[in-house]
Amino acid sequence: MNKAEDIWKDTKARYFQGNLIRVSDLQMEASSIKQGDLMVTNYFMKLIIIWDEIENFRPDPVCSCKS
Repeated sequence: MNKAEDIWKDTKARYFQGNLIRVSDLQMEASSIKQGDLMVTNYFMKLIIIWDEIENFRPDPVCSCKS
């Protein structure tokens, strides 16, 4: 590995978190969450936590530009 790009690709391949079942569970949880007796800030924080975890499973964008 002579380039930083190669190192990043290797690191990503080793630590990538691809788990479609977990993503599906999180999406279901986010769509079924209800405010109920929670304060708006607590309700919103629960949603943010779910959204952040879903974001961890998104693939990194790939640059298609030519240098």
